[in-house]
Amino acid sequence: MTTKSKYPYKPPVSGEIAIIASNIRTLEDNGDIIKETFRQLLECNFNTAVLHGNIDSPEKKDTLTTYLGYAKNEDPIINILANCYFFDLGGDDAKKGIEQAEAFVKFFKNEHTYTNQKGEVVSNNASVIKGWTLKDEPTQDQLSQTEHGYNLKSIYGYILNKDPQCRPVQINLVGWFNHSDENERKNYKTYLDTFQNNFNSNLWSYDLYPITQTSCLINTSCNPADNCKVNVNYKGFYWDLNAYHERSKATGGVFWAHVQSAEFINGSKLHPAVLESYIRFEAFSALAFGAQGIVYWTYRQQPNQPKEKYSSALIDRNFNKTPAWYFAKRVNHEIKQYSKVFVNSELIRWAHTGENYGGPSIGNGSFGAILSIKASGAGALVTQLKTNGHNYMVIISHDVEEYQTIDLTFVPTRLYELTPLTSYGEHGKETQLKTRTIQRQLIPGGYLIYEFIGDAS
Repeated sequence: MTTKSKYPYKPPVSGEIAIIASNIRTLEDNGDIIKETFRQLLECNFNTAVLHGNIDSPEKKDTLTTYLGYAKNEDPIINILANCYFFDLGGDDAKKGIEQAEAFVKFFKNEHTYTNQKGEVVSNNASVIKGWTLKDEPTQDQLSQTEHGYNLKSIYGYILNKDPQCRPVQINLVGWFNHSDENERKNYKTYLDTFQNNFNSNLWSYDLYPITQTSCLINTSCNPADNCKVNVNYKGFYWDLNAYHERSKATGGVFWAHVQSAEFINGSKLHPAVLESYIRFEAFSALAFGAQGIVYWTYRQQPNQPKEKYSSALIDRNFNKTPAWYFAKRVNHEIKQYSKVFVNSELIRWAHTGENYGGPSIGNGSFGAILSIKASGAGALVTQLKTNGHNYMVIISHDVEEYQTIDLTFVPTRLYELTPLTSYGEHGKETQLKTRTIQRQLIPGGYLIYEFIGDAS
């Protein structure tokens, strides 16, 4: 029997999907931030950012509160998820992590003033902290309390019980990329069960980046005929979206999904520099499944690591905007225009037309308000959402490279089209359809959204 979380989810931002920029600092502990970063985040239509929260020295405490002050002084403010990855989660001294969490929660649980290293009385700017991010991609073992003190569970419970504002705590799980082995599927479900049973969480968060590119420059076994070919892991992508939707619904919580915004090389696998179609496909597919947070990984280009090389991100290491920054700006703007569709949405049903990629297919009967649908290309994901008593049909292209035409016939009902017919149209504007049969174009990674009156089956 599934247990509902006893902690109600408190969103970082009210009335909007949380659009989250991760890694606005570099991975080095002393990576700096300029004040303009927060104005730049607003300009790119982000409303939330992850900020490293280390306060284990007076200097780091002052630096953090200064950066929080930058976020607080924007209009509207940039909401902050305090990154607590520096907490000591394991080792011989299990108490150290709890002591770090205790100090952090005590300092930031409420807004107050303190005296900094310069002798100035300043604010801790705690009001802009809207959540905590505690661990990225824990292993199966790390999700369980161990005899030798891997204390992720203890620290998680401590924060939930001691934070008077009940801000959500993010533990970001690893997505399931390889779906070829049935035994691995069972292992992954056990991984999700362990998190569910041990953490009783109101927030399910995961990352899986489905778009890769074949490159003979980094893969010695590459077939030259496939060089530069873009590959999309559709089965893993849709399986994870549905799995996290189901888990969050069963536990009375929500889920956040990551989108790739950095070009990086992991071994012989290239995740290419993002295009607007890639971002739109990943973000709106997640929203179509009911996601309440979209996390961009990563905002700022990171230093290379032994196992991964980072070629670009939304901004480079010197704070310069890249082409991807402008792609994200447009997609984020669109997400905000459909707040009434996606904020607090409930997924009623989902299926595919065209290729089904292991998921359910739309048959000959009606699907929600759609009587029939036909795509000229690879097809689309189709979902029905219910949001604050309103019913919506959302169609997301499978194809991130090619245009498609979609032929639609709707059941007899009052229908409103929310997506523009041209690139100059107004997103979210309601236009009542005068006919039940229409043809529309889907741009690569694009979407169509319709509101209908009544509960179509």
